[in-house]
Amino acid sequence: MTAALELVELRRRHVLGLLMGLALAPWWSRRASAEDPDLPVETQVKLLGKVVNYDRNAAARMAGTARVLILRRKGDSGSASVAAKLRTDLADLAELAGATIDAREHDFIDIATLTRTLTDQGTALLVLTPGLSPHVEAIADSLDGRDLLSVSTLARDVPSGIVLGFALESSHPTIWINLGRAKRQNVDFSSRLLALAKVVGQ
Repeated sequence: MTAALELVELRRRHVLGLLMGLALAPWWSRRASAEDPDLPVETQVKLLGKVVNYDRNAAARMAGTARVLILRRKGDSGSASVAAKLRTDLADLAELAGATIDAREHDFIDIATLTRTLTDQGTALLVLTPGLSPHVEAIADSLDGRDLLSVSTLARDVPSGIVLGFALESSHPTIWINLGRAKRQNVDFSSRLLALAKVVGQ
């Protein structure tokens, strides 16, 4: 790598570190399994609060109220625990892109039920908890054409069709964005954010 490229990479990491604003490396060694969140839930919620500001359509989508649906795997205690933590931390966050937060938990039963719930509740953000990996592609496909930001606590769900996720790579926090899905769900992230993110699905 040339000196110029090394400088660009150092600057990129510095800016990303400022965006995250948190020391995260110790968490990585504590993850018990692949189904544990990639980063602490509290950290992911704080990052979400920052990243949503880079979506040009967020304010119009929320219209003053950020209706968040937290999707759990029915009967999965780990999924339920993460969902409860998400709801608590979102309440502490208080607002997303200037909108008050209305966060609710919901068990995943099937796609038809999820689709109906999203419509009935006017959901602006859908957050997936661990345990839903077998259903991620079907869930993502069902969101095509909706004005909605989908987020997963597992970054590996992003290549499968979820718009946004967070991971820790080489001790550096990383934003994952599925750009193709973002466009199909009316999510318009600024070029400043995309320059910092790991972008897939273009």
